[in-house]
Amino acid sequence: EFYKKMLDGEQILMPKHLLMTMAKRRAADYYRSFTPTEDLDDHIAICDEKALRELENDDSFEYEQIMQLIAESDDTAYRIFYLHFHCGHTLEKTARELSMSESTVKSKIYRTIKKLRKQLTEGEENAFFRRSK
Repeated sequence: EFYKKMLDGEQILMPKHLLMTMAKRRAADYYRSFTPTEDLDDHIAICDEKALRELENDDSFEYEQIMQLIAESDDTAYRIFYLHFHCGHTLEKTARELSMSESTVKSKIYRTIKKLRKQLTEGEENAFFRRSK
């Protein structure tokens, strides 16, 4: 670019400033094109697995009780949890078997765990978890 401007006969008042500006812009464009993008759903899935393990290891609730709560509230969520956590299928394989998109499966897991936490910590039938007033 700088060379083109010189050949075109343009008068460059501050060549050092122009070169620095051009170099900065070119470097920014170059590195912007290589900026890795991460899928947030990948991170959500990891958190969800940790959350399920926390629920499984809780002294007050057994795994079967948690799965029963899921089965009673949403059959699709139950099938997702069973395939992914009990059978050990990947999210991709679970989604394929249920004819759903992977993002739908991930969001269903996330929403169900959030709902479970709310039920387990604020449910009236579970006095052990009720918050003190």
